[in-house]
Amino acid sequence: MTAIVIILAILIVMLEGIFLIKKNMWKEFLCTVFLLMMSLFFQIGKNLGIPGPINLIENLFKPIGKTFLNRL
Repeated sequence: MTAIVIILAILIVMLEGIFLIKKNMWKEFLCTVFLLMMSLFFQIGKNLGIPGPINLIENLFKPIGKTFLNRL
């Protein structure tokens, strides 16, 4: 799955990046590259066992939810 994400990220940068650079849309290009790098980071982190943002949010709200549900 990681290989597919890497290949798709390279393909998106090639298709979108060339157009954005030709139009001198540097902010949009950097935003696209940043979002693709974040997706690659999370995908590689998932394979290495690093918790993602969903796990962090779940760990944060699980005790709060248990507290409120126990009072009902």
